[in-house]
Amino acid sequence: MPRLHLISGLAADRSAFDRLGTFTSLPLNYIDWLPNHPEEPLADYAQRLIKHYQIREDDLLLGLSFGGLVSLEIARILASPKVILLSSFRDKQDLQPPLYWSLRLGLHRIIPKYRLRLINGMLKYQFSAVSEAGRKVLDRMLNQSDLALTKWSVQKIAETKYRPLAITAVYSLLGDADRMVRTWPHEQLSIIPGGGHFMVFEQAEAVTAQLKKILV
Repeated sequence: MPRLHLISGLAADRSAFDRLGTFTSLPLNYIDWLPNHPEEPLADYAQRLIKHYQIREDDLLLGLSFGGLVSLEIARILASPKVILLSSFRDKQDLQPPLYWSLRLGLHRIIPKYRLRLINGMLKYQFSAVSEAGRKVLDRMLNQSDLALTKWSVQKIAETKYRPLAITAVYSLLGDADRMVRTWPHEQLSIIPGGGHFMVFEQAEAVTAQLKKILV
């Protein structure tokens, strides 16, 4: 039986999905981030995830934020039948202008690893975590994140150029109040009104309802 693999976002972990209700009868597998290798291409990292978690060709993928970019890379390797991008993007072109231009100008390269924790306040604003529970979860995830992996991930976002997938059905679920990802045009696009970048937690009921429609 196919499984649905859930990949969390940059500086996040599986607890980002904690508030989602039941949205599929498929077995769920939560993928935790592996430490990156220095200068490792995204395709090589995706291959390591495939091997480590034994992801098969008939499995489905759900990627949150940066996890969506990784999901697309896995799907490109395996020709997966379906990928769901949740608050996610195909490459830096789909990011909001301030983030897009920061990557274009290479500003991320001048931030030392030990200073990444100082931008947590900015990230919390970008994630739109408004509830006390959401802020606590986000605080914990940011404080426990792998700083080397975080900086590598940002570099992968800056480098990646989207190439359409020939076989895989790609679905996108975005919030219209997302401060990080713009509403990029897509045939299989669903919009969550008022949804921010952390809507998987903050608007979990609405997200669950849309996932049910995609995974019928």
